[in-house]
This record gives sequence, structure tokens and C-alpha cells, in this order.
Amino acid sequence: MKLLPNSQDGALQQAAIYHVGLFLVCLLLSFFDTRQVMGINPWIKPMKFCLSIALYLYTLSVYLAYVEGFEALRLWIGRIVATLMYIEIAAVTIQAARGVMSHYNISSPMDGSIFAVMGIAIGINSVLDAVVFGLLLLAPGDLRLATLWGMRFGMIIFIAAGFEGGLMLMNQGHTIGAPDGGAGLPFVNWSREHGDLRVAHFLGLHGIQILPLLGLVLDSLLGNVYVRAGLISACSLGYGALMWWQTKLALAGKPFFRS
Repeated sequence: MKLLPNSQDGALQQAAIYHVGLFLVCLLLSFFDTRQVMGINPWIKPMKFCLSIALYLYTLSVYLAYVEGFEALRLWIGRIVATLMYIEIAAVTIQAARGVMSHYNISSPMDGSIFAVMGIAIGINSVLDAVVFGLLLLAPGDLRLATLWGMRFGMIIFIAAGFEGGLMLMNQGHTIGAPDGGAGLPFVNWSREHGDLRVAHFLGLHGIQILPLLGLVLDSLLGNVYVRAGLISACSLGYGALMWWQTKLALAGKPFFRS
């Protein structure tokens, strides 16, 4: 098994590189922009999204490269997902440049339209993620057991993170017990005083990297297939439980961390 196979199509990697470049541009702009949106520099949010999206795009390209067959479907999934992420980051960056919120902002027809476009893009992307999960079930390629199961469990948790987004949408914000924009941790700005749904959302989104890497380690260190299967299953369930616990904590209005 190759750890990082060549992807069938370069659209996802090209989009990942683009987002890394945009991160550097936003980082540079942050040094010259003294404005604040919700208590932080307006370029912090697009920087966070650039890093998260770049990692997601590259990870998805690896996942798709390990699927056997379905060449045309994999090709179009890659291209559509890349396009959807371009749309998402464009919306976030445009709103940062305007000095306004990108999420939950319906204060004007333009703001509401931008937020709606973002929601539609993420909704379509979630459907495609479910298709990728189906491909990993139906046609996995040259993968050892714990790594494959880590990818499958990671996709389940990643898709569950979309429900966290739904909770934030219903709440019209990510903070529970106070308006968004209070004191938070550096860069991520997770609330130190109130419940924050972004913590569980973050855990869910990065399950697609953490669990397969854990599976890879188990495959490398252990020989017994039943032990590897049991350990990756237990770790994945524990990871999901951690995400669920953070969700319950946030919904109760309690911060995950106090300084």
C-alpha cells in the first residue's frame, strides 16, 4: 500500500494549493488592516477556512485515489468539490474585505444572498461526501484493514460534523448563552466563557485525517487483524463520543476550556 497515491485528477490538489496561497495573502493583509469583525481581525476567518479547506481537499484526493474503478465519478466529484470550495472561500473572503460577518449575516439582501450561496455549496458538498463514503464501502483499493476502517469511520464523523453546522444555523450563531464575538482562544477564537459549537465541529471535520493516520499506525505496529479491527473501532467510537460530549457541553452553554 502506498501512503500517498497519485490522485486521478489534479483539481483537488490545485485547489488545495490555491487555498494555501490565499492563506498567505490573508495573513499579509491582516498586518495592515486594523478593523475588527466580532472582536477579531477580519482576515482571521478566511485564514482559518483556507487552512481547513486545503487540508480537506488534499485528504479527499487521497481518499478518492484509493477507490478502485468509478473513474468518471471520481473525476467529477473532485472537480465539483474543488469548485464548491472556491465558491465557499470566495464568499468568506469577500465578506472579510467588506468588514462584515460571512456566516449568519442576513442584515441586507446582499449579505443574505452570500450566506445562502455558502449554505447551498456546503449542502451539495455534504451529499458528495456521502457518495465518497459509499465508494469506500463498495470499492476500496489497496488498503490495510485499520487504515481503511479509519477512513470509513472518519467519513462518518466528518459527515456528522455537518449536523453541527445545522445546529449553528438553527442557533444563528456558534455561541450558546451569549452573542458571538466574546473572549476566545487565540486564532480559533473558541469561547472561553460560554458554549461553542465550533469545538465539536472542528473535531468532526478533522476526523478524516486523524482516524486514518491512527489506523495506519496500528497497521504498522500490530499484526493480528482482530486486534487492529477492535482498536480502530474503539478509538473511532471514542472520538465520536468526544465530539458528542463537546456538543452536549456547548448546548448546555458551558465552555470546553477555562483559562
